[in-house]
This record gives sequence, C-alpha cells and structure tokens, in this order.
Amino acid sequence: MLVISDTSPLSYSILIGVDHILPKLFGEIVIPAAVMSEYNILMRRNKFKHGHAPHPIG
Repeated sequence: MLVISDTSPLSYSILIGVDHILPKLFGEIVIPAAVMSEYNILMRRNKFKHGHAPHPIG
C-alpha cells in the first residue's frame, strides 16, 4: 500500500514513538518535497530524538 502523508501524522508518530511501525503497516510512505523540508527542519531543531526519514516525491 502506498501512503502519501503531510507532516502532522509523521511528526506525531515520531513524538509518541510509534514511527517504526509505519513501514510495517503501509510498506512505503511517500511525502511531497515541501513536507520533507518541514520534516528536516523539525529534526534539526531536535524536537524529535529519533525517526526514520520517509522518501520524498520527485
């Protein structure tokens, strides 16, 4: 199953520590480049201590 996501579900899944199950549930998670940029900003600000980067679209 292909999932396209915005930042909120990814951020909250990381925040509550369940991000590791997303690939198991959905296989591949694809996000738009703008979402990847926002995700990277959140990670750089160290708001999240762990997380697995999804694959950006194109």
